[in-house]
Amino acid sequence: MTTPIVVPQSPMGLGDVFGTAFSIMRRRFRRLIGITLVQLLVQALFFAPLVVFGVLVMLPQVDVASGRISSSYFTSAAIGSAVGAVLGLIAFLVSVYFLGLLVQVAHQAMLNQDPDLAELRRLSRGTPRRLGPVYAVAVLAYYAVFALGMLPMMTVFPELLAMAAPGTSSAMSDELALKFFGAWGVAMVTVLVLSVGSGIVLVKAAYINQVGTVEGLGMVTAVKRTFTLTKGSFWRTAGYLIVMSIAVGVAQQVIGMIAEFVFFAASPSLFSSGPQQMFTSGALWVFYGVLYGLELLVSVVTIPFQQAFVTVMYVDQVRRIQLGPLRRPEPVFYGQYGPAPQQQPYPQQQPMYPQQPPGQQPMYPQQPPYAPQPPPYASQQAPFPRQQPPPYLPQQPSD
Repeated sequence: MTTPIVVPQSPMGLGDVFGTAFSIMRRRFRRLIGITLVQLLVQALFFAPLVVFGVLVMLPQVDVASGRISSSYFTSAAIGSAVGAVLGLIAFLVSVYFLGLLVQVAHQAMLNQDPDLAELRRLSRGTPRRLGPVYAVAVLAYYAVFALGMLPMMTVFPELLAMAAPGTSSAMSDELALKFFGAWGVAMVTVLVLSVGSGIVLVKAAYINQVGTVEGLGMVTAVKRTFTLTKGSFWRTAGYLIVMSIAVGVAQQVIGMIAEFVFFAASPSLFSSGPQQMFTSGALWVFYGVLYGLELLVSVVTIPFQQAFVTVMYVDQVRRIQLGPLRRPEPVFYGQYGPAPQQQPYPQQQPMYPQQPPGQQPMYPQQPPYAPQPPPYASQQAPFPRQQPPPYLPQQPSD
């Protein structure tokens, strides 16, 4: 029997989220790693035709010795890019199923449940159908905006290629330079708009996998639900995701730098040779193969950790909403240690009776000018502490 995972009470801080995600990774390591490994192998099968196309079709069109490329290279590159975009979209949609399994593993672990693979598949049933169209629309919209932004640059490419033809002048005319820099400016603005816009959408839709898998919502309802969850907590959600992405990126970069350093130290002559020898050397392909294998090993750990991290954030956010806004206690004054409230000065009173001559008894008995006043800062009752929330039991997806 596995040790139960201790989930901190909400609201969780960044350290609590990291600690809970690491606990999930330790308690469900084999299950998470196995699902991620299958996911990466399936994705590699989709990208294998693209690698074959690059080696057999595009590589022979490059003359490394002279530094020239054939006239059909850009046509082949465009075909390869289109095929790669389609295969990438299909592979990504297939990976939605495996991401749903990872989310269910993390979520069930927070509930101290450890279902087997058959039960996880039952809980994740329908996830690709619900979330696949959402991802497809988002990716196609990204491609469409990117293509529109790059369209001016594509119109300049034929003129740039004509300059590289034999017997032509390599000097760029003023008109061509103006068109090139204008197209480049449009491309940079497009990249900036896409970067900012996609970042905002990613933060607002951070819990789309959790909503579609755990709550069983799909398409428009899932998008509305995740936007509702992140409403009012955009910057906190963005900050947590940025810190997590930096941590994962640093781990990946460190592994890559270590591999490059080791390979460079083992064969320094390879990197000091010419580009043709480097390109045709088998050692270079071995290096890239080892580097790609290390990246896969790192991804086997980082992908489930990312899903566990976001799932912990999702549970915490749902609990925060159930708890409602946190009411801070009002200030209470306790005796002489608390600051006394400022008292309004009493106005000067006019004598109610005429003053008597000295030596005579007053006509009326003297009355105290004011009645006794209560203490200026009597102790108030402190507000009741907030009740603990009920156990977190989100809605299970319906079959």
